[in-house]
Order: sequence, then C-alpha cells, then structure tokens
Amino acid sequence: MAVIIWLVLGAIAGVVARSIVPGDDPGGALAAIIVGIVGALVGGWIGNVLAHQGFAVPSLWSIILSLVSSAVLLSVYRTALKHAP
Repeated sequence: MAVIIWLVLGAIAGVVARSIVPGDDPGGALAAIIVGIVGALVGGWIGNVLAHQGFAVPSLWSIILSLVSSAVLLSVYRTALKHAP
C-alpha cells in the first residue's frame, strides 16, 4: 500500500515540478510524471531516513523533499537531453 501512496505522490510531484521548473519537456508530460515519481521515491526515502521513520509513513518533511527532488531531477533530465548529441 505504501508504494501506491508514493507513486501517486510522485505523479503529483511530477506535475508540480513541471509547473515550477520553466522550459520545454523533451519527453512530454508522461516523462515529467515518470521523472517526478522517481524523484519522489528518492526524496521521500531520504526524508524518512533523516526523520528516522519507516518508508510507509509519508511525513511533511518527506513530501517537501519529494517535491524538491522531483524539481531537481526534472532540471537534470531536461539539461541532459538538451545537451545530448
């Protein structure tokens, strides 16, 4: 059940990150959502490790880190694809 919560949170974080980070998406909205899911999983895991909670419990700290890591990962993704040969 916790994985489903993080996947939904990641999809929402991807949409929010897409609106926060300016620029065009090379892969479209679906790529932004997938990058958001990956960013949310990584950020949520880091947030729960730092807060000494289990991964199944999304806290406010882990949600904020999920949004931030999704935005950072989306920026890296866009930059990597822009400079790809």
